Amino acid sequence: MPLNSEATVNAVLAEALRHKHPQWRESLGVEQSGVFQENHSLRPDIALRPQRAQPVVVETEFAPAATVEQDAAGRLGLVPVGGRALEQAIAVRLPEDLRRGQADLPERVAVAEFGYCVLSGEPSAPERWPAEGWLAGGLNDLARCMEQAMTSARLIELGMTTLEQGVRSATRSVDDGVATGGVYIPVPGRACSTELRGAGATAFGKRPPSCTSRWISGSTRKA
Repeated sequence: MPLNSEATVNAVLAEALRHKHPQWRESLGVEQSGVFQENHSLRPDIALRPQRAQPVVVETEFAPAATVEQDAAGRLGLVPVGGRALEQAIAVRLPEDLRRGQADLPERVAVAEFGYCVLSGEPSAPERWPAEGWLAGGLNDLARCMEQAMTSARLIELGMTTLEQGVRSATRSVDDGVATGGVYIPVPGRACSTELRGAGATAFGKRPPSCTSRWISGSTRKA
């Protein structure tokens, strides 16, 4: 009996996924070479390269999918042409019944249940989510997982760290200013962040130029 190859199923799966997100129509490719800067001969099963978002690679294999995680992990850190380094890859276990029949393959892919997991970090020792077993879901679930992977976990962590540091620094400045008599607090909305980095911009009692500010009186200041 003739059987479908993974490439055949990937083409149908990719076409179905293109309809799940407005950016994916042009940015999602299947079984293409020349995707990565480091190795033009590599052909990821499905490569998502949206503008202004993280690239995502999806590697597939028919169940039991003994090597699909290794394939997905091997893409981590690679840089797509014109894009950013790959931070997350998704390993997908295709149901065995998709091997058979082509006439109704799109309909069966649309209602199939896939097993999948997300890999991130270093290719040699990737982090896996979930840590054990496989997530189970349909086409919409897989699309949502891909959409979430478009967000850089590294940049989110960096942003949270920067925000935390900024809050701590601002808190210390306010406490010190109140103790010494008062401090001007810049009000968001004006282009003053760059000016605040100037040598005299943070001096208490001096208003940073071009910044809208609010004065907080210190309880210990004498009249």
